[in-house]
Amino acid sequence: MNCGSVILRRDIKAKLAFSSPRFPVFSVLDPTKTFTLPPKQIANGVVDTFVHVIEQYLTFPSGAHVQDRFSEGLLMTLMELGPRALATPQDYDVRPASCGRRPWP
Repeated sequence: MNCGSVILRRDIKAKLAFSSPRFPVFSVLDPTKTFTLPPKQIANGVVDTFVHVIEQYLTFPSGAHVQDRFSEGLLMTLMELGPRALATPQDYDVRPASCGRRPWP
């Protein structure tokens, strides 16, 4: 999460951006809100995440072996789940925000 947001106003057919100098302290993510995204947007999200992870992985040669393994695990997970997210866009367990766990009943 960050300090920027976009609100869709269907009545005036506009996406309005806003931001705050404060970052959220807590957030609740609902992966079902991503089920209706177009395939291109799902792919963009996977690629964007991949690029952000690989940037950190390749840019700072600090000998941080544990962090490197975290990055490698994230990249492998994106390579595994990215195609599945495109193939089955309504599969709750594929969405990264769910971490494979369903909410409490």
